Amino acid sequence: MADNELDRGKRRFLVAATSVAGGIAGAATGVPFVASMLPSERAKAAGAPVEAEIGPLAPGEDTEGA
Repeated sequence: MADNELDRGKRRFLVAATSVAGGIAGAATGVPFVASMLPSERAKAAGAPVEAEIGPLAPGEDTEGA
């Protein structure tokens, strides 16, 4: 019986430690991913978003020739 209780204690510890390590790894992976979706300082300095009228463009046509 003593060995059984000891094994359950070890198992709980290992599950908790693995969960904590997984949470830290997930956060370490997620933070840069979310940060990459934010505009850069260069984009912020450029000002407001660019607005362009695209109604008169035909499909496949670009604005370089206009």
